[in-house]
Amino acid sequence: MGILPDLPVAITRSQLMSIKGIGDWTVDIYLMFCLQTRDVFPVGDIAVINTVRELTHAVSKDEILAYSEKWKPCRSLASYFLWHFYLSKRKRTPVV
Repeated sequence: MGILPDLPVAITRSQLMSIKGIGDWTVDIYLMFCLQTRDVFPVGDIAVINTVRELTHAVSKDEILAYSEKWKPCRSLASYFLWHFYLSKRKRTPVV
């Protein structure tokens, strides 16, 4: 097993998913925040999904994933903007 920051994203995802209790959302958040991976779209995140639904005509997760392709290779940054929109629309402040 290599050091996660040095491995390709697909291998990191596979190794993390092999740990009981870790799923796609956890891996996506780990990749984004801990490894600072540029192109991750957390399709399992309710805030991101609801915000994309609110701002676009995409409804299903497959449509949202297809829409997110427009943001490559910076889908992590797009997700941060979507979270910020979600929080500010609900008058909540992000935890830093």
